[in-house]
Amino acid sequence: MPTGGPLPAPVPGADSGVRLPSGFAVQRVLGGQDGPVAVAFDPSSGAAFVAEEGGSGEILRLRTSGAPATVAAGGFPLPIGGIVARDGVVDVAAGGAILQVPQRGGTRKPLAVGMRGPVTGLVATASGRLFVGVTGTGHVATLPWAGGPPMVAAAGLGTPTGLALSGGGAHLYVVADNAGSDEIVRIRPNDAPDNPRQVVATLPAAAAAAGIAVAPPGPFGPAGTLYVAVSGGIDAVDPATGAVRPFLVSAGAGGPRRPAGIAFSPNGRSLLIADVGATFASVPLPLTGAVWEVSASRAAAVPAIQVSPAPGPQNKARPLPPPSAWYRHPDALLGGAAVLVVLAAVLLAQFRRRRV
Repeated sequence: MPTGGPLPAPVPGADSGVRLPSGFAVQRVLGGQDGPVAVAFDPSSGAAFVAEEGGSGEILRLRTSGAPATVAAGGFPLPIGGIVARDGVVDVAAGGAILQVPQRGGTRKPLAVGMRGPVTGLVATASGRLFVGVTGTGHVATLPWAGGPPMVAAAGLGTPTGLALSGGGAHLYVVADNAGSDEIVRIRPNDAPDNPRQVVATLPAAAAAAGIAVAPPGPFGPAGTLYVAVSGGIDAVDPATGAVRPFLVSAGAGGPRRPAGIAFSPNGRSLLIADVGATFASVPLPLTGAVWEVSASRAAAVPAIQVSPAPGPQNKARPLPPPSAWYRHPDALLGGAAVLVVLAAVLLAQFRRRRV
């Protein structure tokens, strides 16, 4: 099992119908998964890890060839809300707890338990602290790497769904579902409960914003640009103006359907996407999830985000995907089957009542 290096070879023909800026390409590096929800790179080794919710949770390590290696499988309280890879371990936000598992497999260690979860968007600072969103109380909690009682770092955030640290660690960005819209909030990464915050951008609730990452210096820049996983793609956000622009749009069946977690590679030249895939009643359908990699050529550069007179969600023009036949959507098939079952039950009840 390698300790870093390139990601697995792409799946041929998996990027049709995806719109990206010139100089970027997307490829599916892992398919047929059960609800991938988070990805992370170990900054020291470059190894990539994926968390998925199939069964009772699983942590995988991507390999340059062959199937991914299983780091830990089963026994996780669901849902899984984020992972951090560091120093030979993977920290996992799961249910109302944060657990730690060795990257090579082994005994799990609880770092924090009993939070009013689900807990989401786990991140780690270089100074030795973890931050996580607590959806049950609408706050961000912090605790030491080694574990311990979590403390409130910021409150009143609605429903946190994703966290990211700026390159230097000076700012913590939180995606929060608040009063019918998705806000991107900037706070200082400390453990003061009265932490001042600033709303830097607002996305419509239909965006279903989840994971967030901060672009490092390189082709995805300018450095500090925010990338947000939204339904059907990835948006780029200028934190200085609040302007939002689509970066990746899945206009057909061949791209990410429901991105959840995203992470930049340590060299800053690729973006990894955990794609939940198809869902029914908010539950991921087995074997429809995938992991995607957006890579940049040497000449790639993200176009500057144009600011309209009133920056914000109206500055985003996301093309709608072309309609496709209803029978090609697993959600529609399962929904139709459920309706037929209910109708059959009603008719059977009426028939029995008449006979009586």
